[in-house]
Amino acid sequence: MTSPEVRSELVEALKLDLVGPDNDHAFAHELLPDAPSRWYLSGFLVPSEAPADQKTDETSSEEIDSGGNTGGTDDDTEPDRAAARKSILPSSMGLSVLVAPGVETLNAAVAWGDYIYEGAENEPAISAPTPEPHPAAPDTLEETPGDYKAGSGAPPKPLKGYRRHPKEESVSIALPAPGGKPNQFPVPNSGGLTLSVTVRAVPAAGHASTRLPAGARSVSVFLVNHRPPNKERGYRAFAFQTCLKLISPQPFTPRPDLRGTLSGAATEEWDEQVADLQFRDVFEYAVGHGVSATAEHEPGGACCVVKTTWIPTAEVEKVSPAPSRPHQEHRSRCPHPLRTLCPAPQ
Repeated sequence: MTSPEVRSELVEALKLDLVGPDNDHAFAHELLPDAPSRWYLSGFLVPSEAPADQKTDETSSEEIDSGGNTGGTDDDTEPDRAAARKSILPSSMGLSVLVAPGVETLNAAVAWGDYIYEGAENEPAISAPTPEPHPAAPDTLEETPGDYKAGSGAPPKPLKGYRRHPKEESVSIALPAPGGKPNQFPVPNSGGLTLSVTVRAVPAAGHASTRLPAGARSVSVFLVNHRPPNKERGYRAFAFQTCLKLISPQPFTPRPDLRGTLSGAATEEWDEQVADLQFRDVFEYAVGHGVSATAEHEPGGACCVVKTTWIPTAEVEKVSPAPSRPHQEHRSRCPHPLRTLCPAPQ
């Protein structure tokens, strides 16, 4: 197995452990032995009207103990601890893009997973979502749901657990006029998931953020969980492994780089000029809100599809020093303060 393949396997294992499987993954119909709100640490949206015990992460209030006193100084006394602040779990996430003039409609693909308890009549009680470390989900729950002890002679017994049901819906978004209130687009067959869309006008050409075509607009699309909360078993109203994809009939407009020469501002810094040259073909097509964003490029380089990702990744090219010549090596070892005055070896 090559190094890139090993890295890909590690990233995939991390994603399955923290977020869970996508709808096209082999474990899309996984069966968990514990509630998904306790099994996964990220990637889910809680209802916006959920009670406080479901919207807060209890583990975030834990504090690290100090290292103790060092003895003999006025600094022996430990400072007062700041009040613990609980982290609020997200109820929405979204994307912002720049659309070209003439684009009046975007197509949104919303994917998520719902979990339903199966295998017994009475579901065990579930407390507030306090994620804890856990071992990897056993594959046998998915591959052999009727497994039983070999040689026991007992008939197969269905396993008890929380079964994942993949969901995906498409929504056609008619872009409202710039500057108005957010428009709401319900996601079909979702039980309360909604897309909130806002459109803003972009400064005209000649502004600091130049190189944008006249009439371009900034569009922000948020996926919001407006499901009715379930007070006893909150996970039933959660949306897990959420993903929002935006598709445009015309390529998205890349965001301008406000640094250096790409924004029209002259710079004399050699490093910035080299960076502008090296990354002249690298553009940003989307910005994530509460989540990261990734773009899908067509063979010609245009981008018509952007989507969210909870585990962002990026490949960094290897940097190796250029081989040095004997004269350069001699100058680097020369103790003279003016290295250029040292003669090169004959």
